[in-house]
Amino acid sequence: METTVFSFGGGGLCGYLAARALRVIVRIAAVIIGAFILGIAFLAYRGWIDVHWQTIENQTQAMAYNASAAVLAAIIREMRFFSFTLSRPGSHKRGNFDSIEGYFDVKDIVERALETEDSYNLLLVGPPASSKTLFLLGILDIRKDGAYFDGSNTTSRILDVLEEKRPKIICIDELDKMSRQFQNQLLNFMESGRVDVEQQRKQYHFEIKGVKVFATANEISRLSKPLQSRFRKLFLPRYTEQQFIEVSVKVLKNLSESMVRYIGFTVFKNGGDIRDVMSVGKLIKKSDGPEDVDRIIRTLMKYGTQGEDGK
Repeated sequence: METTVFSFGGGGLCGYLAARALRVIVRIAAVIIGAFILGIAFLAYRGWIDVHWQTIENQTQAMAYNASAAVLAAIIREMRFFSFTLSRPGSHKRGNFDSIEGYFDVKDIVERALETEDSYNLLLVGPPASSKTLFLLGILDIRKDGAYFDGSNTTSRILDVLEEKRPKIICIDELDKMSRQFQNQLLNFMESGRVDVEQQRKQYHFEIKGVKVFATANEISRLSKPLQSRFRKLFLPRYTEQQFIEVSVKVLKNLSESMVRYIGFTVFKNGGDIRDVMSVGKLIKKSDGPEDVDRIIRTLMKYGTQGEDGK
């Protein structure tokens, strides 16, 4: 009897000690994992790395066959929220560049340029699919009094808008596609703040002080050296495929995520940019499938490219 009691007592003690040891190990592991995730979140916050939190969360949840994995997925979900909402110096008032993947340091520069009382002209240079246009749209979202112009479609209407609205924020997309005549007019305007243009039907003579010009360009060589000198230039690299798809998901919120991801993948593969994603997204019906996306993109590329070459 004593042997049996001792056996049960010894077994219970061993089980108790094993349970305590396991709890300590789990706690240590939780601290290590938490510190690791916090470190990743800090690096993402500083703009040194891009972390696809949604992908990590989904894959973690897919293997959440026990409570520990489920808790880890919840931690990752909270850290994803933390990393994107953490207040940054000079950006706590903003949040209008949320559709742009990464580029935290560039976002900070753009926000500071908007906030300074001095005149500041910024030119974003880069290939298609580098979020240049999204920066302009974010600026216009912040400054409702800004004016947007498409450099590839310049007409005298630009002068009409400037004279009528007198905007303090001017955004020009694809400045390198603007005609040399308008480039020269823009140069004169940026140097003096005045517009003096004599046309057959109308004359323009007005002044806008303290204007800030934000522009984009694919090929900076198409801009004259004097015009380039009026801008602070930032060169943006092309997004990776994964980054481009994530941006597509953020800008196309009215379609299913699987459809948007396919659109982003297909547009990226064909050398398009985010504007192409938005353009294709507007044409997609709820009943459409991948073959419809392929057909729409082929048609837009077939006829759109020839039209641009003929301008």
